[in-house]
Amino acid sequence: MSQRLTELRERTKEKQTLAMEVLKLAGDARDFSRKDVLEKLGATDSADAVVKWNAVNAEASGLIQQTRELAQKEEFDACEQRDEELKRGGRRDPVHPTGETKELSIGEMVVKSKEYEEYRKTKVPTNIDLPDARMSDLVGLKTLMSTTAGYAPDSPRTADVVPFARRPIQILSLIPVRPIGVPIAKWMEKTTETINAAEIAEAATYPESVYVYTERTSPIQKVADSLPVTDEQLEDVDGMQGLIQDDIGGGVRLKIDSQVVVGTGTPPQIRGITNYAGIQTQARGADPHFDAIFKAITKCRAVGRAEPDAVAIHSTDWQTFRLMRTADGIYIMGNPSEVGSVNLFGLPIAINEVLTVGTALVGAYREFSYLAEKRGVLVEVGFTGTQFTEGKKTVRASARIAMVVRRAAAFCTVTGL
Repeated sequence: MSQRLTELRERTKEKQTLAMEVLKLAGDARDFSRKDVLEKLGATDSADAVVKWNAVNAEASGLIQQTRELAQKEEFDACEQRDEELKRGGRRDPVHPTGETKELSIGEMVVKSKEYEEYRKTKVPTNIDLPDARMSDLVGLKTLMSTTAGYAPDSPRTADVVPFARRPIQILSLIPVRPIGVPIAKWMEKTTETINAAEIAEAATYPESVYVYTERTSPIQKVADSLPVTDEQLEDVDGMQGLIQDDIGGGVRLKIDSQVVVGTGTPPQIRGITNYAGIQTQARGADPHFDAIFKAITKCRAVGRAEPDAVAIHSTDWQTFRLMRTADGIYIMGNPSEVGSVNLFGLPIAINEVLTVGTALVGAYREFSYLAEKRGVLVEVGFTGTQFTEGKKTVRASARIAMVVRRAAAFCTVTGL
């Protein structure tokens, strides 16, 4: 290891240690205005401290890159030096490790052999100086054997298959699943509750309360997909049937993941949470983003009488939350060098691309919604039309489900983010 490489590693360690010490001094509140932080960085105020801390981070990053490049260069140079030594004379003689004498290479042994001398006399024209001659000038040499004109090397393909950049399942994990044995989901919801309980005198008439229950329904709908495929494709490629089944079944689940939120309810679409009558909404307006989310949480609690358990936010909107900073430049959701907290007011965030940009959905998903499932995603292989005589098959997948929102007021959209 060179002196330069050692120095770079020491400087890198120094900068990394400084950055970590500043973070510890700033505390969990990331208060860069503290006296010990300012002294450590030689800053005048918190804004200057943030700038200088970022400069330390940037310098450490640059030093790491320089160290990596120099280490790679030194390793490469060492390999080049070893190759040059081999080209100049083969291995060193173990009896003379200083290189005063050395073993002959295979090429040198051939050139100095008696057989080679005889070959030169009989096969090489006397007017050709062998060391300077081209190979094509030598008498008796055959066509060069190479990978293009001789034996081509085998180049097998690996079993690695890179999947398409598909959106993952992002909402279904919030919603419980319940099996159902009938073609329509039905439940009763108390839609009126007038409590007239009161203190009464002896022998007085009892007050009467009013309770009204209303039947709610959500029909089972089918989500399906299919793919025609030849016999040869299924038979000649190992694992192809499983790969297709995973793709087709995954596509059905992906569609359900979006329908449970934004489905219109017009058959054959299921009715998603945002299209249930009675769902609440909270416009951000001039409020800070954080305030709008908390006001939606409060509506779920005070009006829906439910305890929210998650907040679904579009990935672009979550970027806005994650990059928010204080007036003096401190990141509210965590320093850029950290992963940061993926929750708001203690509620986990379901980052997704199902909701439209600018809209979030706060709700009590596990208590007041569920996916009624006639059956799970079923993947089948069969024939359709003339496929049997054409050597084809169809792989199909389907699911029969309904989205049930037991209490719409337990959910609240936040708009204008």
